[in-house]
Amino acid sequence: MYHTWMRYFTPSPVHHRLGLVCLGVGLQHGTLPTVGPRTLDHHVAVVVSAGSGWYRGPDGRRTAVTAPALLWLTPGTPHHYGADP
Repeated sequence: MYHTWMRYFTPSPVHHRLGLVCLGVGLQHGTLPTVGPRTLDHHVAVVVSAGSGWYRGPDGRRTAVTAPALLWLTPGTPHHYGADP
């Protein structure tokens, strides 16, 4: 089973002047779908709080990920990730 919630924000000009703005936050539980491959135009922090999975960056190498972990995805960088079965 998979369930999720997400909330997106519209930052003000004051927030933009700070240089780093949080546009959304969410939480996902259960067996998650694989993400990507994709390339984003913004930063994303993926927090892995339980379980394990994998990450594949632009070099094509698959890297094991085990909680607790943080994946910091940068703009313009192709990536692909998912949970282990």
